[in-house]
Amino acid sequence: MCFLGSTAVPSLATLKQRGQKMHLKQQKPPSLAMEDPMYSLQDVIREHKQHKKEDILTLFETKRKLMQKDLQDIEKSIYPKYQEAATNIPVQRADGMKSEINDMDAQHIAALDQQEVAINHTIPKITQIILDLKRLLDTKLAITFLLDEPQILTDIQTECGSLYSVSCQSDSELWTCGNKDNILRLYSLQGELLRSVQTKSENWPRY
Repeated sequence: MCFLGSTAVPSLATLKQRGQKMHLKQQKPPSLAMEDPMYSLQDVIREHKQHKKEDILTLFETKRKLMQKDLQDIEKSIYPKYQEAATNIPVQRADGMKSEINDMDAQHIAALDQQEVAINHTIPKITQIILDLKRLLDTKLAITFLLDEPQILTDIQTECGSLYSVSCQSDSELWTCGNKDNILRLYSLQGELLRSVQTKSENWPRY
């Protein structure tokens, strides 16, 4: 925190702490009553997953509210103080130059010059913090939870008699190798054979 006249101006480190230090304690999911013998393990897992989803959503909502509060504080309180300080410095310098300059006045003007440089350097950073907070607040929450059941995306018929290994080359291509087969085959997700490679040793590859 620095002072210009009667105006208290928070430092940039304070602003960063306000924007970044959001310590949240994740709530523990409520315990499940296990007294009923008909209450199966699947029911427990299902409810536990639901509690985890609710905890994550609560966590994001809490962070969003904290960011909204920080943004409001910066826009309505901190940023105007920096602007006011930047406006007042030339006035104070002019008043000092009108008076009879002595050693104390020269030191005062030099201090004003340093503060002006620091404030003009900090204002763009505050503006960037405001833009970053607005961007985060405008971002839509996207959470992908694990599926309860595996989902079959495609069914590929390979030339392998017995499939030994599969390795994904990309999101749309995969290598396959059959048991005791010395040929590696590259397939697309549509089941199209793109490439076949025989091992130099003519032995089936071992991993």
